Amino acid sequence: MQTRSSLLGGLLLMALLACNKEKTQELPAEWKAYQLEELKTVSGAQRAVKLDSNGKIVEEGVIVNGRKSGAWLHYEGLNSNFPTRIETYVDGVQNGPYLELGPNGQIKLKAFYKDDMLHGNWTQYSFSRPLIDANYQDGKLHGVYREFELRDGKIKKEINYKNGKLDGPYRFYNPEGKITLEYLYNNGEQVSGAIMDTTNTNAPR
Repeated sequence: MQTRSSLLGGLLLMALLACNKEKTQELPAEWKAYQLEELKTVSGAQRAVKLDSNGKIVEEGVIVNGRKSGAWLHYEGLNSNFPTRIETYVDGVQNGPYLELGPNGQIKLKAFYKDDMLHGNWTQYSFSRPLIDANYQDGKLHGVYREFELRDGKIKKEINYKNGKLDGPYRFYNPEGKITLEYLYNNGEQVSGAIMDTTNTNAPR
């Protein structure tokens, strides 16, 4: 339960940073499914908790003037001591870190949002080791995208994007880290390509 207490403390702290201090407004109908508790430390703030049919918490966070604010925790499965998903909001809009967590709190996915769209680094993990590392801008892939081997973490694929389109080198790597196949794209169109090593096991057939 210590984990739950520390997470709840973080909820309020993030709400303090994310909220504005307008007068309390009438809450939208969506909050009727939640248990609400006034928070005297922030004007218009309430702790919101949603329970399942068995009385277990499935979602909790802070609302300010009827809008999600700060970190929101989601719980799934039998183990309710650790959240399975953490989202961050400012005035009801998803902004900031996003996490998906495993049963013991290990990070499975880490991303960032801006105005309800993916924006910034996006990384998928397996046993704390990156499997996919990508970058987004305004909801579109933008920048370098990399895939790694599960066994040893070595890079196996590297792709470049610009505004959601392939743009730049598209490379495959062998277990020794050498480029075995490379294409070049410009604004989504392939402009060249060459097999560098016919022994490549990662290249498409």
